[in-house]
Amino acid sequence: MGRIFKNLVPYWKSVIMILVLLVLQAFCDLSLPQYTSDIIDVGIQNKGVGHVMPEAVTENEYNLAQLFMTDSEKTIWQESYDSDNGIYRCNVKSEKKLSSYDDELVLPLIINNQMADEEKQKLLAMSQAGMLSDEMVSQIREKAEETVDTMGSTLVKSMGIAYAVKQDTNAGIDMDALQTKYLLGSGAKMIAMALLVALTTVLVGLVASRVAAGIGRDLRGSVYKNVMNFSNAEFTMAVGKASQLKSGELPEVVFSGRSNVGKSSLINKIANRKALARVSGQPGKTGTINFFNVDNTFNLVDLPGYGYAKVSHAEKVRWAELVEGYFAQDRNFALIVQIVDMRHKPTVDDLNMIKFLSDAKLPFAVALTKQDKLKKTQQAAQLELISSILSHYGSMPIFPISSTKGTGIEEIREYISKSVEKCS
Repeated sequence: MGRIFKNLVPYWKSVIMILVLLVLQAFCDLSLPQYTSDIIDVGIQNKGVGHVMPEAVTENEYNLAQLFMTDSEKTIWQESYDSDNGIYRCNVKSEKKLSSYDDELVLPLIINNQMADEEKQKLLAMSQAGMLSDEMVSQIREKAEETVDTMGSTLVKSMGIAYAVKQDTNAGIDMDALQTKYLLGSGAKMIAMALLVALTTVLVGLVASRVAAGIGRDLRGSVYKNVMNFSNAEFTMAVGKASQLKSGELPEVVFSGRSNVGKSSLINKIANRKALARVSGQPGKTGTINFFNVDNTFNLVDLPGYGYAKVSHAEKVRWAELVEGYFAQDRNFALIVQIVDMRHKPTVDDLNMIKFLSDAKLPFAVALTKQDKLKKTQQAAQLELISSILSHYGSMPIFPISSTKGTGIEEIREYISKSVEKCS
């Protein structure tokens, strides 16, 4: 777990975004069933009325509703309505307040709704005449409370809303229009919630995939950083005949060049090893393809040097057949590093090899060795000359290299690393 969190640290902003999106997604998912329930209960059954306080009441009902209210309930009721030509209209718009008033006013409004009109008028007259005592009101409320206590809160609220529907109708409210408005509003909210769920799902997937890709990239970078340090490069085999070649699945970084061009020195410098590839004092001595395994991630391949005149014709033919047999196989070529002596123009053999690599559309780069043997003014001139010659064979990376001083080593290491990564 510790390693997982460590890899996530660089992407903490994205992780927080994912968590926020997931919370939002969960909220929307949980809200949708409630909206569905509201559409059925409020929109269809209750004509779009969602609270016990009517939008409008007649003046008579405004007074009747207060018969069974406590002083505090009367205050809420009176402050919530404004007179408009004999009709009292609710001035409360806050859903929070309306929900609070549902609980506070539901009891007296239910009592009012269940009582016959004649009886309510009689009690109103008694109240106006001062004959309706507080004791009588308390007795009525206590009896109603006993009944209400046996009901669920949902049923109680429904009874209160039934009162509101009745009074809105009596006050001239267009209930069909009110119902339509509620259904359309709730439907729009449901659609918006559904779209938001879809959007958050897509965004979570997108951000999560980017985080995963980033972590994967970081892990690969870490692996290949170690690889490019050649922390565990081992010689695996030397092949002298094409028939001995075995096709491998690992990516291969191949070093090619004429004899005495500094190929072994370059390999050792890149590998940070003194003798991974043996530097021979006798050019043309090595006539095998040497394979080195690097951290079980890729193979480094050292081809025999070409162009040494003192090697017998038969030996040259064997080398040619060996190299041709190697490139003829279906191998996982990550990069061919073609090595050229920077002090001189590319030889005919160099150009033939580069032409072959270009025509075969193999991934390759050119390393110009022995840069330190030239003066700085000469280096620039030679780089321009060689680049001009090689441009006839297409576009390719060119790395001026000094195995002695280490110039250009980091650059070619990085290029090798990227090439191996692409091929993996």
